[in-house]
Amino acid sequence: MSRLGIALFGVGRIGQVHLENLVFSNKVDIRWLVDVKEVHPGIQTASQQLRLGDETHITTPDDIDKVLSDKRVDVVLVCTITPTHEEIIRKALNAGKHVFCEKPLALTLEAVKKCYEEAEKCKKVLFCGLNRRFHDQLFAIYTKVKQGDLGQVRIVRMTSRDQHPPKNYLQNNRGGILFDMGIHDLDYICWLIGKRPLSVSAFGATSPESPDDYRELNENDSAVAILKFPDNIIAYCEVTHGSCYGYEQTVEPV
Repeated sequence: MSRLGIALFGVGRIGQVHLENLVFSNKVDIRWLVDVKEVHPGIQTASQQLRLGDETHITTPDDIDKVLSDKRVDVVLVCTITPTHEEIIRKALNAGKHVFCEKPLALTLEAVKKCYEEAEKCKKVLFCGLNRRFHDQLFAIYTKVKQGDLGQVRIVRMTSRDQHPPKNYLQNNRGGILFDMGIHDLDYICWLIGKRPLSVSAFGATSPESPDDYRELNENDSAVAILKFPDNIIAYCEVTHGSCYGYEQTVEPV
């Protein structure tokens, strides 16, 4: 199997996670690392640590046409801030590249549909990075449910807790905590149950102890969604940025 050439757009926290995984897979060649000039020193440090050679070039988003015209690039990874996803996706597809994009693909349902329509028209793969499905333990739960090992599921409770992100993260990933953080959980719940919900109720709140960043940006630090599915299955999704003890991810099919 021939090695794939990769162009990575966005080399921040999640971008560097993907970069390390790609390098250690030993199945790809990193051709381009694309991000704003302010973070280039950090990208250069990461490149040196991962022993990327002269075949890997670092550039800015202004050079997108140059990057996409590179015939050595087979796949584009999009790990930039959410508002930039749609433009990069559509340009990459039309340049003949397959695309992996961090969630969400775009800011509206209509824009997401257009991205997939573009991929179908260009006959290229467009894959959205909703990673809960690929977590070993969460996949094991999914397998047990599908095999009937846990009986008939009546309720699914899913909890995601994390600490407060920096203000620039909140500024660049607008849309609310359920849209940004809860999207992983909602995708997993629908996948686990195997059906779309009939109704959804959601509630958000901001704790008095939260940083002022949330109130300035009119964002919530915690939210709950309750979903009613066919066959009288109920799902409860809780997400919060206010966990004082760190990260937690829990799934309970009952």
